[in-house]
Amino acid sequence: MDLFTIIAEFRGGTYCSQVYSEDVFSVQKEWIKCLERDKKEIKFLGDKIISELILEIYGENNQPTKLSTLNNIWYNQFSSSNGIFRLNIVKTNDQI
Repeated sequence: MDLFTIIAEFRGGTYCSQVYSEDVFSVQKEWIKCLERDKKEIKFLGDKIISELILEIYGENNQPTKLSTLNNIWYNQFSSSNGIFRLNIVKTNDQI
């Protein structure tokens, strides 16, 4: 398992999480668990938005895009009824 850092921007705030995951494609599913746990700390985030994000994350063609000139950094974004989540995903280290 590798450690990934997720830097999320949402409605003027920046929120950071770290998760262990097998690969970058599973990171977002682990990140949602962090959002569910920490939703009271994120302004404007509620159960409805989390449900919308889950539908997008588990949908087709919603994988992070590797930034072409950088190593171990990906980007993705998700739309919700209350704003856009912009994610930067960084593989923080190799296996722990």
